Amino acid sequence: MAKIKIQTFVQADQEWSGGVLFVLSLFKPVLGIEFEILSSPISGCFNISSGIESSMKVNKNYWHHFISKEYQECHSLFCQMDDIYFLEKIFHLVNCVQEYDSNETDAYGRFSYYHSWQYINHNITHNVVLETMETFIRSYFRGTPIVKPPTRLFLSHDIDTIHGELMQNGRYYLKTFQFDKLKKVVLNYLLNRPGWANMDLINRLHDDYGVKHAYFWLVEKGKQNNIINADYSKSELGQYSQQCVSNGLHKSSGNADFRTETELLPFPCIANRNHFLRYRLPSHWEELEDAELKVDASVGFAEHFGFRNSYGYAFRPYNPNKQKCYSHIAVPLHMMDATFRNYMKLPVEETGDTVIDFIEANKTGCILSLLWHNTFFTNGKYEGYAEQYIKILRYLHDNQFETLDINDLTQIEVN
Repeated sequence: MAKIKIQTFVQADQEWSGGVLFVLSLFKPVLGIEFEILSSPISGCFNISSGIESSMKVNKNYWHHFISKEYQECHSLFCQMDDIYFLEKIFHLVNCVQEYDSNETDAYGRFSYYHSWQYINHNITHNVVLETMETFIRSYFRGTPIVKPPTRLFLSHDIDTIHGELMQNGRYYLKTFQFDKLKKVVLNYLLNRPGWANMDLINRLHDDYGVKHAYFWLVEKGKQNNIINADYSKSELGQYSQQCVSNGLHKSSGNADFRTETELLPFPCIANRNHFLRYRLPSHWEELEDAELKVDASVGFAEHFGFRNSYGYAFRPYNPNKQKCYSHIAVPLHMMDATFRNYMKLPVEETGDTVIDFIEANKTGCILSLLWHNTFFTNGKYEGYAEQYIKILRYLHDNQFETLDINDLTQIEVN
């Protein structure tokens, strides 16, 4: 998408060289500006080097700590860093370096949102990285036109349960004295007709509005690391996933590796999202790479909608061992039904407008990801959420947003 090219020399063989090149590669897909890297400096080029001829300062202390894998030292420096260090700030946020080897975890072993820089600074809903990139361009290349692409959407559904209707909706209907509906739930159970195996309904809704979407499926059963995995069998996984065009792995909460789990799937798999958004960095990036997965959709906080890495676009994370990008694409998760209902306690009737307002605030330069579980298309315990989702689908259709499935994500322009 590059409209503008800026000739740039980056001194090689420095502790910061790979990281700086990584950051510069982010500008082309979201701002239409390509930093054309030169093998040697020429007159008038943008020069990033250790000498007095350098066009900008590099925070060598930050990069030394990063290369030394002293990641929490990096975060301490980041929190005190002067505004002139644009590239270090972008690098730190995009790659979630604050989470690397952090001991700030919750009951499920996840990095705690309540210890995050985004929570502390009340900016979880701000695309800080994109804002910083634009400020960098205005500071060093005044007058350079910025061309941001229209935002696209990635809609998906994690299939955690298809048999939960009896206990969850059954209890709800019993407590609310809706005995006719309770009777139907019991009948579904007796006839072995899973009430939450509603992929046909979900597919039909998206087809009605011409919107693409994807599913993520568990292959492990039972409770591991305090988290319940699938309640459906391998045969049911095969039966219901056949109804769906775009499928990926929902990595279980257990300790099996990605390759082991993907081999249990009844379909070819190139994409993943971790169950309960449970993962640790930077090991998660490495494990994805080892399994040769192409897309990961796990980067998001359960507790609040917004930007876990302060960035709205997909990216290839930086490999600290090889000092270059990983081959897989991270597509962060920005909005989730359970976030609004279970964590933020948002009234159901406000959910659709909250999603739409967030999209409206980020209509350019993003690939926004929305997760809506299959359970939230049902009545009973999740009454009203299907109608809120339809409101979102109608908005996307009426405003002609482009939507992507898993295969589309492998074709997008990234760093």
